[in-house]
Amino acid sequence: MNEPMKVYIVTEGCYSDCRNIGVFTTREKADAAALATNDSDAHVEEWLLDNLYGAPSHYSVFEIIMDREGVTRSAKKKQYFGSWGLDERFYPLSGCNVAYGIDVSGCLDCEVLAKDIAHAVKIVNERRTRLIAENKWGVK
Repeated sequence: MNEPMKVYIVTEGCYSDCRNIGVFTTREKADAAALATNDSDAHVEEWLLDNLYGAPSHYSVFEIIMDREGVTRSAKKKQYFGSWGLDERFYPLSGCNVAYGIDVSGCLDCEVLAKDIAHAVKIVNERRTRLIAENKWGVK
């Protein structure tokens, strides 16, 4: 069986200000491009082509439960990755990297693709503030 082909994506900025600035076939070309940006936040991400959910190989799925005030009630790394059978709300390639709902206690319960728990919490907090601003959280 053939190894999946890799590409190297150079990004700059962080979190909601992160943007792609190039896609390269070798790590060396990507590293050179990242250095040329003169941006301390520039970095290289390794992605596998034909990955079902489009997630970088170094991302994991995290479950984050956050209340309306932004307090993280629970944060844990999920043990599965790949074809995990997440529903149609969760497709990173379409711009949505969060599957979410409001649980019975009124907290935001999310599964999110992220680099680590801090990154996952940041993404969920951005979703929380957007839901509140759009009046989509619900009224008690």
